Amino acid sequence: MNGKLPLPGSLTNFKGINLLADDKQQETDKDHYRLYAYERNQWTTYAYVKVDNNSIDNLIDLIKDKEFINLIEDHHLSLVRGHFVVNHHHIRPVIESIKTNTSIYRQFNVCLTDLVVFKNENQSKCFLCLVETNNSDLNKVGFSRTIRDSLLQFDFKNNLNSTEQFSFHLSIAWCSADREPQLVELIEQLKNSRQAIEPILIKVNQFKVNIGNQVHTFNLKQ
Repeated sequence: MNGKLPLPGSLTNFKGINLLADDKQQETDKDHYRLYAYERNQWTTYAYVKVDNNSIDNLIDLIKDKEFINLIEDHHLSLVRGHFVVNHHHIRPVIESIKTNTSIYRQFNVCLTDLVVFKNENQSKCFLCLVETNNSDLNKVGFSRTIRDSLLQFDFKNNLNSTEQFSFHLSIAWCSADREPQLVELIEQLKNSRQAIEPILIKVNQFKVNIGNQVHTFNLKQ
């Protein structure tokens, strides 16, 4: 007799768990979804500026009755493209890198003037976004690239999309990728309507980084 007890049937028959079985398991927080299998001590990270919802009330009123789109409740200005995935033991180095490397940048304004469609990384969702079309301000361009590069140093999934041309943008709503033609048509209707989309000016004097279930706030130079 070897003295070992047999494993319970519930364990011998265990086949594992599908960590990406539905959107609830993919959700990282409201209106943000991860596109990779969850692993312990890895955190989705993104940089943004909070936006007052009242500033886009007029636009929301024009689209809220469209059945094929889902309104986004948490409005923010995205400062880099995509989300980054950082290991827990890299959280402090990431925060220190962003704090140090962005300390040279001045406050600036972002003026959102155009409507476009952006897709997420796996092409499953389309987003209706307000964007800034003028990217000639070197202070702003350098600021965004600095945050991106600080995150890329520690991003385990290698967010290659973040290196593509970037525009400051604010996501208003989303729909499934198969509804993209309808979303494009909606944008054309909005642009051609008498109710023109008014430019939205956002003052960026501080920004936030969400990482490790914490939000860190950084101030820019005056």
